[in-house]
Amino acid sequence: MKRSLDVEPTGPRKQVDINENRKRELTTVIVRNLPKSYNQTKLRKYFQDCGRINQVDVCEALSKDGRLARIEFTSYNEVLTALTKTFSKIGNNEIQVEPLVDCTIWMTNFPPQYTARDIINLLRRIDILTVSVRLPSLRFNANRRFAYVDLTSQDDVNRAVSQLNDKTIQSYRLVVKKSNLLDISKRTDSAVLERREIMIRHLNLEQITEDRLKEIFSTYGAIETVKVPHTGDRQHTDGYAFITFKEKSSADESLKADQTTLDGQQINVKLSDRKEYLERQKVKRILFNKSQNDSIISLFPLSDHISKAQIESLLTEKLGLNANDMENLYLVSDYEGALIVLKEAKLAAKCLMSLNGTEFKGRHLHCGTVRDLKDHDRNRKATAKSHFVNASRDHFIQTTLRDTNSSPKLSNEDFRKIFLNK
Repeated sequence: MKRSLDVEPTGPRKQVDINENRKRELTTVIVRNLPKSYNQTKLRKYFQDCGRINQVDVCEALSKDGRLARIEFTSYNEVLTALTKTFSKIGNNEIQVEPLVDCTIWMTNFPPQYTARDIINLLRRIDILTVSVRLPSLRFNANRRFAYVDLTSQDDVNRAVSQLNDKTIQSYRLVVKKSNLLDISKRTDSAVLERREIMIRHLNLEQITEDRLKEIFSTYGAIETVKVPHTGDRQHTDGYAFITFKEKSSADESLKADQTTLDGQQINVKLSDRKEYLERQKVKRILFNKSQNDSIISLFPLSDHISKAQIESLLTEKLGLNANDMENLYLVSDYEGALIVLKEAKLAAKCLMSLNGTEFKGRHLHCGTVRDLKDHDRNRKATAKSHFVNASRDHFIQTTLRDTNSSPKLSNEDFRKIFLNK
């Protein structure tokens, strides 16, 4: 195996995750025996009287004589309403509507370049139909690699686990388990997500130790771990540390130490950022470096579900590049892009010429400089702000004009406020 596993399952995970998954399990139905012509739009229209629909996934049956659909509603009562449509006829087809319960598998340690389509094809090779694949967002952790996969029956779940768990694919040993909301282990980043971890900055590395930090901060509550990373590229007065408390309330209490003095230095204490701090610092140095590095290119726009391995596969397929041609690759999801640090400027120029305009995962890529990525982010935010302002103004105009039916006639000053936003 090439990497340690993302463990799923031993004690309760982040509570909000459990709630979201439980809600999804209680608010989802599977519809069988649909006509071949039925798509997401038709299904939304057919089930719209049952309630608000969050998600519709449609797939062709293995027998190819019809279709199946997974429909996720917002409440359990809407599911009960949808179930009343079972045995109804759509054309010549008598449909079946059932709750989709205990039909989900959890899969991890598949090859890094795997997409949802690869997972679907993997299951299809053992005659198992997939109705939905949910991959994690990589916005806050670029190294997450797992999937929740909805199948059509509990029998298929058992077959998938028995045939695929421990199966080796491209030297990666798969982990496939039945997803059990009552048996979910803590995620490796659970402390950060649960806001139990703090970060302390501006420490004097010549004097501070993990034991000393534990002694100082244990006054706020029980501590799980203390970590003081030591790297050679920082000054001794610019150290930092991470402390994980057992309770969120202890972490909140420890924030009182912010701006206090330790070893003659004013320290900064805050809750840990969900982004991986070290990698983010490197990204910031690239983004805000005033001099342009001709060996660095940017790719955008990218979904936050795109992994580093998928981008590396694109570079290999399109340009024949390999790992030795790259110094580093950073996902910059908040900018909708990625930064690629190449070993030679001529490789960067080759990428700029070959990748710009390439279609990738349903989007047409732009390949440019670091400045181009920053311009993209700036334009995207400006457009979003413009849409918000225009929508707010339109709402104000419509509301004001509607109120004129029961209000005195508007004055010139009123119209000036409406149209000039003054």
